[in-house]
Amino acid sequence: MTIEPGIYFNEAVLEDLPRYEYRPFINMKKARRFAKTISGIRLEDDVLVTEKGHKLLGPKIPEHIDEIEAIVGK
Repeated sequence: MTIEPGIYFNEAVLEDLPRYEYRPFINMKKARRFAKTISGIRLEDDVLVTEKGHKLLGPKIPEHIDEIEAIVGK
């Protein structure tokens, strides 16, 4: 199983955001800047799920803002 939260930036999606309830939580100035340089960010963990439980496969990926910014920059 892959656990994969992500956010993608492109002008078409950003223009359509006013109709979504999560619009107040998005810094549009930063989102528009990201749309010019990157297409998105995806955090992906692979997890093995069995009858006895689960196990994270591979290293733990960064999840907090400061950890991610340390890798990709502000």
